Amino acid sequence: VLITDKGAILECNQAAVDMFGHPREKLIGMNATELVAEEFRGITAAQMLSGLETPCEVVAMRHDGSTFQAELQGRMFTFRNRPARATAIRNINERKTAERVPYALYATSTAVSTIRDLDQLYRAIHAILHNAIGAPNFFIAIIDKENNRLAFPYFDDQIDDDSYVLDIDNPDTKSLSLQVIRSGLPLF
Repeated sequence: VLITDKGAILECNQAAVDMFGHPREKLIGMNATELVAEEFRGITAAQMLSGLETPCEVVAMRHDGSTFQAELQGRMFTFRNRPARATAIRNINERKTAERVPYALYATSTAVSTIRDLDQLYRAIHAILHNAIGAPNFFIAIIDKENNRLAFPYFDDQIDDDSYVLDIDNPDTKSLSLQVIRSGLPLF
């Protein structure tokens, strides 16, 4: 919760300190619009100054520059004998992701049943997942036991460009994909 006067933060709770990663002393006096991404500052300021009490969804920014989707809902009240605004901030990343999952499943099912070209299907699945969960890197790995390698019929990575992992039976071969295959467990 933030308590503001014309955007200036007068008070905050520990949850706001934890959510944004700023020390309490830095938050006090800061303009609340500095806690949202640039493209949401105008709407955030307008919401605060107008006194609207309807929820508003924005992209919020932490002290380290990372972002999260947030819902803001404010209410005017009297604080220390003057008008102020109390704003509840909720991190809605998980809710927004959960809302995208049914769409991703439906879109993937549709792609599988309508796209006949395998390379186009892989690209479509990647695009669907990128939209749903923000997956810029994506690959499909197939174990090629005959050639003792891990093959990637689809591989799109911003950093790596490996299309094969060789000598997969060798325990010294390092690969995150092999780690998942060998353990049967996700990385995270």
